[in-house]
Amino acid sequence: MQRKLLALAVASAFAVPGAAFAQVTISGALRYSVDNVDFSDPTSTSTVNNTGAGVNKWGMTGHSANIKFQSRESLGGGLTAWMALESGVGIGRTNGGNFGWFGRNTGVGIDSTSWGTVMMGQWDAPYKSIDGVWSIGTPAAYSYSATAPIFGRGDTTGTMPNPNCSYNLSGAGTIVNSTTTPATVCANSAGGATAFQRRLSSTVQWWSPVWNGVQLLLATQTNSLKTSGNSTNTPAGVTVNYDPSMWSGAVRWAGPRWGVVGGYEQHKNFNANAAGTNRLGTDQAWKIGGNYNFGPVQVSLAYENLRYEVGTVATPTDHKEDNWYIGGAFPIGNGAIRAAYSDGSVKGSNFASTSNANGKLYNLSYEYNLSKRTMVYAAYAQLKQDSGSARQFGTNIEGVNGWQTAIGAGSDARYISFGMNHNF
Repeated sequence: MQRKLLALAVASAFAVPGAAFAQVTISGALRYSVDNVDFSDPTSTSTVNNTGAGVNKWGMTGHSANIKFQSRESLGGGLTAWMALESGVGIGRTNGGNFGWFGRNTGVGIDSTSWGTVMMGQWDAPYKSIDGVWSIGTPAAYSYSATAPIFGRGDTTGTMPNPNCSYNLSGAGTIVNSTTTPATVCANSAGGATAFQRRLSSTVQWWSPVWNGVQLLLATQTNSLKTSGNSTNTPAGVTVNYDPSMWSGAVRWAGPRWGVVGGYEQHKNFNANAAGTNRLGTDQAWKIGGNYNFGPVQVSLAYENLRYEVGTVATPTDHKEDNWYIGGAFPIGNGAIRAAYSDGSVKGSNFASTSNANGKLYNLSYEYNLSKRTMVYAAYAQLKQDSGSARQFGTNIEGVNGWQTAIGAGSDARYISFGMNHNF
């Protein structure tokens, strides 16, 4: 249920004659689960020994819980102005979690009945936004889905990366097998260099109208972290011209019983380092996916291809990943059984850090709808990975040694979860 309020009831106490206040819609979702998690220790014959990467424990996880404030104003002539403010809602403050205001999709825009929507602010990239069409094998907003440890090489929020910030590329130009969100050490919050699941800060986007079930989406980011290459004016003595850029695009096509999506994203100069020795290449990702509803069962497929131009200026090389997904949903009364399998393989890399870095993820769950707004579920997720792989479930997940701690290379992770989603 959505509640419409006159903006700040207290405003009535200080009302100016003739002043108009916008109507604000408040909505959101609380999504939490109690989890039993097991991380194996690849260096030990014991799968649970409470040392190194091996631990078994109970935890509680928030799965994209949020609160939204939205407002719309008709401008006439088929135009509507809107704003959206969205914040994450945490379970509580921990040694790594800080849920600030409006850190999720937040922006302003104008809708047109003829040419679509133009918006600016912070918003999911089109490449990321289409995953809900094919990732039907897990409960809604369940964090242990294919998009975290297998697809997109992790999830991140922020501006384009900067060599003066901390991000997921080593000084040797190698891709580090970690998808945790980097620490902020600049004035701006820089997103991870290798992630293709991005919420874009300082973004401008266009979303087309829906034409016979087809919609186009396009986005870019401002290059606010561009450096001049003049060490006098550039922090940390960056001696190379650094001008990052990115584009993200997607298409959605919806039919009466099916949906098809495709996406492409390109990053340029995301791999710079302060010493200027890393290759300034172009990284690219594309994916296709879709689902079909047969009635008694809904099935989905997806494929993703990632290509990174990395290494150093002296020794350039490429890093390649191929990811697959198959999922299904089987309605049963007021609920459904959901199952999914995803596979990620690394190819064409000369770096030891990415050899034997393949991973597989299994999902199985049952969800039951108590009402149109409330759902409970039980879920199982198992991540299997090679000795050189350190894929991560995401920053919502309590890791081996606590909040947001990375899974060790070669460690398998298993979650058994009992959760509840409530929309308001």
